[in-house]
Amino acid sequence: MTDDLKVINAPERIYLQIGDDFDPGEVDFSALQDVTWCADNIHGTDIAYVRAEDLAAAHFRIAELEAKCRLYEASLDKSDGRIAELEAHIAAVDGWRKDADAAYETLAAIGDYAHARSTGPAVPDALWEVRRMAYEAVYPAIDAALAQQEKP
Repeated sequence: MTDDLKVINAPERIYLQIGDDFDPGEVDFSALQDVTWCADNIHGTDIAYVRAEDLAAAHFRIAELEAKCRLYEASLDKSDGRIAELEAHIAAVDGWRKDADAAYETLAAIGDYAHARSTGPAVPDALWEVRRMAYEAVYPAIDAALAQQEKP
């Protein structure tokens, strides 16, 4: 368009109507006669055209979206890596927790064994001391773990 001419209400898309009076296959455009256009697609052979500025805007938007997709993909790749790290850390912590649980169960069993065989508390002996040490190691840790679970 020129600066001194402004066309209003022009269709966003037009169809070049080349007709259908030719054999199937390749057709030389210069050999066609009575070519016209319409705002509607009338024949199966019509060729769609869009405004150049609309096409340029669409190409620009596609480029923007492709760039965003690349950024999102890179972000997802980083997130996947971080998730894998955290999953490995959680697995390690779970392993440590299982080991700690087994150790607490063993200490409790030692405390129970010493308690059942001790002459204490009336007559303190070495087993009573073993009982005290085992229970002090087990029960405060269990109390602390329960207190942590109760926090919001």
